[in-house]
Amino acid sequence: GFTVSNEAGTKQDITLGGASKKNIKFKGEANKILVEVANASDGATVTVKTDPDLGTNLNIANNSAITALKDGFNLKAGSTTNNVQLGGTSVPT
Repeated sequence: GFTVSNEAGTKQDITLGGASKKNIKFKGEANKILVEVANASDGATVTVKTDPDLGTNLNIANNSAITALKDGFNLKAGSTTNNVQLGGTSVPT
């Protein structure tokens, strides 16, 4: 047999050859992660991929590195620094 565990470390023992079957569920996160399970003659195939709408459902409000970049950034070449504006109302500093 073998053991399957989640990210928190909770383990589920899987015994092979016994009369009872254990059910393993592959679950994604709504609007973020898709999980597809296909049945084939030689077993199951599990495909994990991002949801096509992940970008619209991902909350980056607390990521200051990304939110600060929305207005623009400074570009430095040698000793010269120029501001690059990305749609903000004023040139970033």
